[in-house]
Amino acid sequence: RCQNYVTALGASYPAARQCILAHQDRILEAAACARTSMGNMCADSPGQLVTRRNPLTLQLAAFREMNTMLVRSGVLNQATALLQTSKGFVGCMMKCGKHHSCDKGCGISLPPDNVVIANVKSCAFQAGFTIPVAREICGCLVDSGVQDLAPICPKLTIS
Repeated sequence: RCQNYVTALGASYPAARQCILAHQDRILEAAACARTSMGNMCADSPGQLVTRRNPLTLQLAAFREMNTMLVRSGVLNQATALLQTSKGFVGCMMKCGKHHSCDKGCGISLPPDNVVIANVKSCAFQAGFTIPVAREICGCLVDSGVQDLAPICPKLTIS
């Protein structure tokens, strides 16, 4: 569903997909951890209310965190154009996740955006997303055609 965003970055979709599938176990582990860390997110009991939220605020919080890491890595200037292009991809992925979140058609009751981002980041670290793994995925994406990542990968740090 979101592959046109990947090809807009210059990647061969099948090759980029393999970069992600190679780490599918880690991704699934991190996602399960994040889901568990936020408790029962489905507001599926009578009388339970869900605060109205703008879905873009979570996306903005994620980009703020990525900007912080890119600044620490010293590659923010090189990554700016890439971030602009990837915003559509992230938005598309979030829409996909939203459609598959609660099976009962209930609302989703999430903690504040900064807590969600902190939980996801912590779970990613626990699942083994280390600096070498991030650089490996980055290099694989370069090989798939995302040439704008080439100067970024060796400098990439996550914290």
